[in-house]
Amino acid sequence: EWKGNGSELLATFDRDIMTAGQAGPHQWHACFLYNIPDLQTVTDMLHSFRAAGLDRYFRLDASIGRPFFLLEKQ
Repeated sequence: EWKGNGSELLATFDRDIMTAGQAGPHQWHACFLYNIPDLQTVTDMLHSFRAAGLDRYFRLDASIGRPFFLLEKQ
């Protein structure tokens, strides 16, 4: 369902090998970076995840941002 919503999967990573730095409350180990056309797409993606019942087994968080200005040109 996510393939047809206009979102583009840019990258993934799995931090199952090693994590260094300050420990935090997040117990996740996989990250999926998407380029999305609008904010409604994020809502639709989260809703479809929950509607499929996957939230019983996985945690899904959405962070919305922009390119980091010190490293990427606008």
